[in-house]
This record gives sequence, structure tokens and C-alpha cells, in this order.
Amino acid sequence: MPRSLRTADIKAGCYRDASGSLKQLVWAEDPVGNINPYWSMKGRKQTDIGDNLNAVAALKYSFTPWLYLQVRGRMSSNHGNSETKKYWDTKYINDGQGEYDLSYSRSKLLNGDILLGFDKDIATNWHISSNLGSEIRDSRGASLTSETGKLVLENRFFLENGETVSSEDGESHTQFQSVYGTAQIGYHNYVFLDATARNDWASTLPSPYDYFYPSVGLTGVISDMVKLPEFISFAKVRGSYAEVGNGAGFAAIYQTYSRTLNGTVGEISPNSTKVPANLVPERTKQWEAGAELRFLRDRFGLDFTWYKGNTYNQLVYVTLPPTSGYSNGGINCGNVQNKGIEVMFTTVPVLMNDLKWEVNVNFTRNENKVIDLTSTLDKYPISAPNLSVGDSWIVKGKPYGEIYSRGFMRNDEGKVIVANSGVPKITAESETYLGNYHYDWQSGLTSNLRYKNWDFYFLIDLNYGGVRQSATEAMMLLCGTSKASLKGRDGGFVYPGVRAISSTDGSISYVDNDVVVDAETYCVSIGGRSTNGCGEPFNHKATNSRLRELSLGYTLPWHNALIKDITVSAVGRNLFYIYNACKWFDPDVSYDLGKNGQGSESAFLPGCRNIGFNIKVTF
Repeated sequence: MPRSLRTADIKAGCYRDASGSLKQLVWAEDPVGNINPYWSMKGRKQTDIGDNLNAVAALKYSFTPWLYLQVRGRMSSNHGNSETKKYWDTKYINDGQGEYDLSYSRSKLLNGDILLGFDKDIATNWHISSNLGSEIRDSRGASLTSETGKLVLENRFFLENGETVSSEDGESHTQFQSVYGTAQIGYHNYVFLDATARNDWASTLPSPYDYFYPSVGLTGVISDMVKLPEFISFAKVRGSYAEVGNGAGFAAIYQTYSRTLNGTVGEISPNSTKVPANLVPERTKQWEAGAELRFLRDRFGLDFTWYKGNTYNQLVYVTLPPTSGYSNGGINCGNVQNKGIEVMFTTVPVLMNDLKWEVNVNFTRNENKVIDLTSTLDKYPISAPNLSVGDSWIVKGKPYGEIYSRGFMRNDEGKVIVANSGVPKITAESETYLGNYHYDWQSGLTSNLRYKNWDFYFLIDLNYGGVRQSATEAMMLLCGTSKASLKGRDGGFVYPGVRAISSTDGSISYVDNDVVVDAETYCVSIGGRSTNGCGEPFNHKATNSRLRELSLGYTLPWHNALIKDITVSAVGRNLFYIYNACKWFDPDVSYDLGKNGQGSESAFLPGCRNIGFNIKVTF
């Protein structure tokens, strides 16, 4: 939308022409992809109606004070209907006369388990607690979607009014069955040995369908074992090893097909994704060690954790050669390692009769590395949202989440090479490394000050490192609406870089660029989201710190048999940035909230401050 256009000028959204038809009010005669947002509110109506039913039942019977049997069942049922009406007008970007979509979905989740529990002192100073159980989780779903193409009668919304009607239905059914056992042996109530074992059977895996994963942990309360210096109030150490298995998604092992009409002949064709052969479950193996210390009658505390985990056999989809008949295929591969530390420091710097001030500081740092992929692959893309601002790759020997894009060509001295047109040259492929979307480390500070019945609390976040790419900024440069597009509007500008000069002997030398380029040529060449776009100028550091939460509350004493007290508080969240390297967008947003689309934003709404009031009643 042009900057010269006031929002008020298009707020009506629509108008009626001479024939009485409702038309969209737009700012250009032929806006490819441009929709008046106010028209969208009126001309694209979606109605969703849903029914949800949740039920829980539990039965527990104690045979003795130390032996019991527990049975639990849970059910969740959901039914939904969705209706979408897309009104047509001469400026709208769909087929004439409008479109109509109607869909129905239902799902049901049944979950049940049976647990035999044992909790008893088996000898002097020895205690054992154990469970033996089984669980079943059954999930079913179905959907039916019908869509019209162009409507026969303009803006008359029923399926029979479509020139063509396409329908798609689907059903899903997955089931997981498990048996498991847990045991904890305690000695003198200061040494604890924990062990678990679990075996799952998943319908989403090929025969024999199952995977087993155990864990073991040892904890010791040192302050109860031996006499420590008086300033040490509490000391505990812990260590553990655990394995976790994971199945696959629905239909991961089944080749799917689609039906299309070719004239009067129906065709059945396989999906372009090849199912993985000999799929095995994903597995994570993790070591962990830590300690918890408290000093000076709990006025100071330190909790430290070190961990190292490796995930194997992840299911990924890689590009296949055209001769295979598929565009991509699933394989089990990889060894991705995560190791790091988590530290929590707590203190009570002020403690008086009516005044208590608690301060907590936490710090986390995770080092991620792709140890191995496959015998034939050293790297492959894990996201390609076609935003031109950067794609996420898995690269052997590098951290997970490396971002590469087309970037500026440079000489051996690192200077940008400029074409004779005055525009920087862009690499042919996404070979420019932009960074990694993960933060290097994260930290937080919380403070809670209590005075009599008043509570004052705040939380500050700090995230350091990482990069983000902005497709919005790329489009704004192309359209001439960003601050960067102002440069050179009056007489052009010289881009700082060098031009290549070829000599008769074939050698290449470089001279400082002196070619003037006008603003429009530069913006059109560099901006936009096409596959030929350049992501380097739209890459930003992600370091940021913000006041995440602030609250002020007052507790009203309420002495009666039912209510103990009532607390009223004013709460603000996401209030402001203390520092944001991204400048004009929230680094927490992602193009895709899934693990493969992080680090890029595209047309996100601005972040919002949330201010409200809470009332808490304690019974």
C-alpha cells in the first residue's frame, strides 16, 4: 500500500457500483495480490462451529496400606464445521462470481491406563516405591472438504452453485500401546536410586512396531549424610541416564495416492513423496548431572545442571533425482548432539517481619552439533518457504539450523562486487552463510518484593546471539515503502563496492565503484521474495532483552469458613524492549512455528502489549 494513502481513505473497504454490486475499494487498477484489509474483513467471511466433549474417570482400590490398583480413562471428542464465503468483485484475486468452501471434521482420542503401585518400608532405613502399568492411546479422525470454483450466480453461497465442485475426504487412525515399570529405592531418606523401563508399540511403524527405552538415576542429599559447615543449609547431587523413543506420524509408512480426472478418464497417481523403507523409531540418549546448594539458612541458592544428549534415526525428507519418479523421500538418518548447562541462582537479600525480597537469575547455554547424516549426504535443506530471505539447512559438523541465502558477490578482500549497472552482483545459488537461528545463550531475571499485603513482581528476559530474516523488509524495499528505499531517490547513489575490470591477458582487477544507480533500479533488483531474491540485506542479529512481565497485587484478608483470602493484581506482559537488535520486528516470531521454519518472519502483525487484571480466590 502506498505511503501516500491514508488508512482512512480505504477504511470503507468497499462500495456499490452503478449496478448495485459490492466492489472492493483498492488503490490500484490491477493489484496483483493486493487486497484491501478492510474488504477482507467484509468480503471473506469464515464461520467455525465446534463441539468439544472431555471426560475423565478414575478408580483406585487399596489392597493394603502399601499396595493399590488404579484404573484411569480419558476421552476427548471434537466435531467441527467450517464455512468460508469469498465474495467476488472486479478487483479480487479469485475466479469471477466468488467462491465457497465447506468442511467438516471430527476426532476422538481415547486414553486408558492401569497401574499397580507398591510403596513400603522393606527394612530398617530402606524404602521402595514402584509401579507397574500399561497404557493404550487410540486416536481417530475424519474430515470432508468441498470447494467450488467460480460460482454460477454471483455471491450466492451453496455447493450446487459452483461451476465445478471438488471434494476431498480423509480418515486417520493411530494407536499406541505401552507397558512400563518404575522403581525407587531409598536409603535413610538421603540416597535414592530410580529406574524406569518402557516398551511402546506404535501403529505408525512397520513390524515389529515396538521400541524399548530405559532410564536410571541416582540422587544423594549430602547435607543429610554428613555434617557440613554451618553456612551450607542444603546440598544435593544427582546424575542420570535416559533413553527416549519416538514413533512416526500418521501414514508415514504408507504410500498415498490421489485421483484426478483427465477428460473422462480417471487417473490414480502416487504422491510425490516416497515413503521411507525400513523405518525405525527415533531415539534419544541423554546423560545429566547436577547439584543443588543452599547457603545461610536458604538466603542464597545455586542449582546447576549439565547435560549431553544425542538423537538418532530422525525421519527427514530429502530431494530425490527425477529418475526416481519422486520429488523427495523419507529416510532415517542423523546423529544430532545437544549439550549445555542450566544455572539458577536464587537469593533473598532482604528478609524482615513485613518485608521479603526474592531475586532469581537463570542462565542456559546449549551447544548443538550435527555429528552425522548419512553415508551419501553431508547437508540438505530442512525448510524452503520460498521467501528468498534464507533457507535452513542441516550441515554435517555444524549446528542445527544454519541459514544460507543468495548474497552479494565479493572479491578476495571481502568487498561487494558491483555490476556495470551500479547494482551489487548476487550469487547464483543460496551459498552465502547468514548465521544460525538459535540463540547462543539465554538468561532471565525475576524479582518479587512483598511488603505486608502488597506484591510487586517483574521478569526480564535476555536472549543473545542468533539471526533472523525478514521477508516483510524485502517486500517493503521492492515496493518502495521501507526506510532503506529512500536512499538515492533524488539523483541516485553510488553503492559502496568495487567493479571488476578484465585485462587483455585474462586477469581481473578491481576499482572502486563510481556508477550511479537510481533508487528504483536498486530496490527492484535487491528486494522482493522471488526465488531470485537476495537475503543478505534482510538478515539481522537477534539479540534482545525485554520486560516480559510486571505485576502489582494486593491481598485482601477474608476470614470465613469458605474463603481464606482474595488477591487482586494488575498485570502487564511484553511491555517494552530494553534492547532489540532486530530494530523493527519481534525476533520471537517465525514464518513457521514448527522446528523447520524458524528464523524467518513474513508479514507478521506487530507484537502486542497485554495489560489486564487478575483476581485470585484461595479457599
